[in-house]
Amino acid sequence: MKEVSYQICTNEEELVDAIISDNDVIYIAHKLGNKISNIKNTGKIAWGVLIGGVLVAVTAIISSKKFGKDKALIASSIATIPSVGIAIIYIGLPSTISLIQILIYAYKKNDGINGAKDIVHILRNNYYIAEKDKEKLTLKKTADEKVKEVKITEIKQKEEE
Repeated sequence: MKEVSYQICTNEEELVDAIISDNDVIYIAHKLGNKISNIKNTGKIAWGVLIGGVLVAVTAIISSKKFGKDKALIASSIATIPSVGIAIIYIGLPSTISLIQILIYAYKKNDGINGAKDIVHILRNNYYIAEKDKEKLTLKKTADEKVKEVKITEIKQKEEE
């Protein structure tokens, strides 16, 4: 029987490490847990818009650090403000800042911006909220099986037959 691996996280960097380590259970401290809960409870369409905007912002922030402080900083600010604004509307300012920090730490540890995006998708799709209380948020890894979405019309058609 496989031993369950777990990690306790109090900040975004520890959360990225826990996801990269592929832990089965992740315990997240209350303040960070509320932010992660907001990120995970975003609908599919909103998530697409949200992650696109935040990725633009993170790419702009990282490129401004690489290329200097003059024109790159101005360009990154122009790109960052509207794209982060979308995220703030959907999940709020604290959760948006936390998501940006997660992406930046993941960028440093997991092969650039595509690796960072993959880490956030793993957090969103491969873990579910098992427990949420006033002290912590508990994430557990989902089973490796895929769940097929079924439309309500498909269910009604099978009942009629």
